[in-house]
Amino acid sequence: MPIQLNDLCPYRSLLLCTCPAQWALNAGVEELRGFADAFDNVEHVETASGIANRHGLKVKFFYYRVKQEPSWLLNQQVEDILHELVVVFRRNTSIAILTTESRLRDKIRNHFDTTDQTRIGTLVPISVDLINSAYIQGKINTLWLSGTHRHVPSQVDNKAISGSDLLYAIDPLGDQTFFFTSAVSKLPNNAFKYKIGVSPQKSYIWAGPSDDGDQLCEGVAQLFDILQNAPAQSANPLPMLAAPAVDIVMVNQISDAYEAALLPNQLLDYDLPAQERALADRWSRLAFDIIANNHADFDASIELENADGTSMPLGTIRVTFDLSKPKRITWTATSIAPPPVNQQGHNDAIDIINSRREWLKVWFETGHTLVDQRFFLGRVRDAQFSFCFADFGNYAVKKEKPSLLTVANIGPGDSLFSWVRQRWHRALPLAGNISGWLACNDGAMEIADFIHFDHVGPEYELTLIHVKGSKSGNANRNLSVSDYEVVVGQAIKNLRFLDLQNTLANFTVALNQRLLNASWRAGVANTRAHMIAAMNGAVTPPRRRVVVVQPRVRQTALNAARAAPPNTRQSMILRQLDTLLLSAKANCQNLGAEFVVIADQA
Repeated sequence: MPIQLNDLCPYRSLLLCTCPAQWALNAGVEELRGFADAFDNVEHVETASGIANRHGLKVKFFYYRVKQEPSWLLNQQVEDILHELVVVFRRNTSIAILTTESRLRDKIRNHFDTTDQTRIGTLVPISVDLINSAYIQGKINTLWLSGTHRHVPSQVDNKAISGSDLLYAIDPLGDQTFFFTSAVSKLPNNAFKYKIGVSPQKSYIWAGPSDDGDQLCEGVAQLFDILQNAPAQSANPLPMLAAPAVDIVMVNQISDAYEAALLPNQLLDYDLPAQERALADRWSRLAFDIIANNHADFDASIELENADGTSMPLGTIRVTFDLSKPKRITWTATSIAPPPVNQQGHNDAIDIINSRREWLKVWFETGHTLVDQRFFLGRVRDAQFSFCFADFGNYAVKKEKPSLLTVANIGPGDSLFSWVRQRWHRALPLAGNISGWLACNDGAMEIADFIHFDHVGPEYELTLIHVKGSKSGNANRNLSVSDYEVVVGQAIKNLRFLDLQNTLANFTVALNQRLLNASWRAGVANTRAHMIAAMNGAVTPPRRRVVVVQPRVRQTALNAARAAPPNTRQSMILRQLDTLLLSAKANCQNLGAEFVVIADQA
């Protein structure tokens, strides 16, 4: 009995593109059958189904049989038989192609938007910007990042990260030399049932399983709707990451390659078939020695390092770039001088460089990096730190603590210690009531000036508060970096106390005896012993925060510096201050802690 559309339940993994109005679905599917049949190990390609109409889509599919020997076997005593599926969906000029085999998907994608006289060549991939704006919304849960920096031991080339919302986990300094190749997000307002994964440069998305053919088609129709109703197109939905250089004038100025490498992202995919993994591992050991440059083009001697550490010279090649489409750079590697031996290896290397375009990475003296078929400009970009502003009216911003630091003097008076005692609550800068435990730990080898511990619902919170007075009490005081260096250094030095057990072990060590009873619960005096008991009672690890209270920065002065020309003194000071605080924030984030700086709202 032939397979019917309703029998299908594949994962929705889709190439997205547009077609000319006159594009024929039947002829296009027949061409795809030919693509599959051209693979050496494809034993049989089934006849395609008829065209079905579901949820406003025209749908046509076929499957084929692949026979291959297991990767773990030296001979052909047994063979694996796999059946792979291809489904083509069309709505007006929108096309989605589902393939269960990655090599066919790559082959189809490489034929898009070409002049090879094929019907698939007339298909145009959905733009990166449109895919970004349509499907990278809401909370981003997973990112695959690729570096644009130089290939050095001190930095990773690629990394995959996951979390509840990665927009807040990206390091705006340390991660700005990375760009994302793929992302997974959950659309807001439950616009789609499943999380949606995207590889924008490949015009590829994946969007959850399907229980049957009708549900498969319904989901594809919804994905078309999301694409059609996408907000304004976004070239860089994660602005703290590197953005591609797509200006044709800028691209034509790129020159003088000095290093190149093949860096397959597939090595991060632990579900990759063994044969593909072996291929990626082998060619990741190809070494380039660049010997000549001509603008972006270059000549290089190449050699392949074997698994045993020996090297195989593979001759000399020339890589010539086509820069006419900056959003998708292509090139042609050709032979200059094949080696006396290893001719086949020479040819295989050229074929890999030309066909596995996402693997090639090239670094240029102009500061650019070619990666994932795009150029990126490698430079440190200024990023802005977000301050928290609070009211310091009636308090002396220069006065860190009372002249005589006793329990009785923390609260009355106009010192910043008194501000913490009177004003600190977990919701700052929003309105809120004082709650939880607060203790002053000022002194030599202190954990922090204040320690706050709270229990709200199922969540515990541990906050280390570091206080520093402004060196200037002027109502019109300007920005300063030095005012923050000491207190931020103190906060970083004491990050080990974000571990609750470390805090408890040192809670009274070297404590000034005058402050032994400097502890309060919900603003009312209480004993330190009771606070320790409450902290010992935490049954789950607490949420952790590091807070710096330093009112030197005024909101008015900060806004003026942000708006000032970049070469003015206050603007330059602000950039240095941003860098200092963002670095501290990254250190805290690495330990899963929030970093907050409270400045003056004046």
